[in-house]
Amino acid sequence: MLGKISNVVLVLVYYSILTSSYSNGYPLSTQNRWIIDESTKQRSKLVCGNWAGHLEPMLPEGLNKKPLKDLVSQLVNQRFNCVRLTYAIYMWTRYENNVVEDTLRDLRIHKEVVKGISKSNPSLLKMTHIQVFDTLVKELGDQNVMVLLDNHVSKAKWCCNDDDGNGFFYDKYFDPLEWMQGLSLVGKHYAGNSVVVAMSLRNELHGPRQNKGDWYHYMSEGAKTIHKANPQVLVVVSGLNYDTEFHFLKRKPLKLNIGKKLVYETHLYSWSGVGILNLKETWTMQPLNKICANSLEALDNQVGFLRSGSDAAPIIFSEFGFDESGSNEEDNNFLTCLQTYLVGNDLDWGLWAFQGSYYLRDDKAQVDENFGLMDSSWTHLRYPNFNEKFQLLIRKIQGKLF
Repeated sequence: MLGKISNVVLVLVYYSILTSSYSNGYPLSTQNRWIIDESTKQRSKLVCGNWAGHLEPMLPEGLNKKPLKDLVSQLVNQRFNCVRLTYAIYMWTRYENNVVEDTLRDLRIHKEVVKGISKSNPSLLKMTHIQVFDTLVKELGDQNVMVLLDNHVSKAKWCCNDDDGNGFFYDKYFDPLEWMQGLSLVGKHYAGNSVVVAMSLRNELHGPRQNKGDWYHYMSEGAKTIHKANPQVLVVVSGLNYDTEFHFLKRKPLKLNIGKKLVYETHLYSWSGVGILNLKETWTMQPLNKICANSLEALDNQVGFLRSGSDAAPIIFSEFGFDESGSNEEDNNFLTCLQTYLVGNDLDWGLWAFQGSYYLRDDKAQVDENFGLMDSSWTHLRYPNFNEKFQLLIRKIQGKLF
């Protein structure tokens, strides 16, 4: 299999060199399995870095490390053209007028974090959380980076585990009406903003309350809510079981009246399961060819089928990641396999994560992110060979479609 993969990669390198330019048009739309610029019909491939802003401080991470302009420049220098910017619903429905410095004080955020923000981004401390997000969105636009706004959670906190209260409709913190209110507020707020090209319904639905009936109902209602508030943005729909399962759509497709704006998203990590296939601790226990073939077959069965047929729609692999120290053999083998799938299918994607650290995570201050593109100082790449490893994923194979 790996020999065949090598041949595929060589072909893809050749074609990607011919069609490597980006189209960052607005608004975006869909044509079958592709995301396109509505005006030119040129493919617009989303190459996203996940930038977390959904934890308790309700701030994009890293503002204590470098000026905002420099943070965005670091992302651009690695050839990302998109940020999947995560947020909490409560920031919009309950804390929309809260000022950043007050929130940090109430959370008793480590003084070094506050000192760092005061040095690198002093004006942001006096802003509301929403104003900080606006400032980041503007800077991303100034540097030609598109934004996918991701509703990660309702209550601001780390995601995810099955009993976190944020997992599925009617969980402790997941009131469907407040959720739709939040989506509407976000959609209206960014209506007409050409930087924000997409909005997701919800990150990684999970937990014991999951059921298909509520999924169909609330995914439909949420999609209509976003489209009514902001008809220009793509509407990104997540599946069940931590965004790994859509197989039920084979029998009953999701029918939405939102024009050509529907996009599906999926996630995968080395420890994830895909349907009945459990991948945890398998990437070093079985021959790579075997586990890779089984994984990709399961992935197509659960998700990949969505990009073909009469109801074909784009799929964005909006989260995958690996230990960027390079020392985790499980992750390294997993990444080798997944890259063949992403490149071979020329998929849009989002790497978890851009951030090298967190202000506060699980009640711990200044937590390092092993999966971060940046190191904990936000100065250097955590994985020195990133550019070499990811150059094929960044390139676009399919260019102009019409």
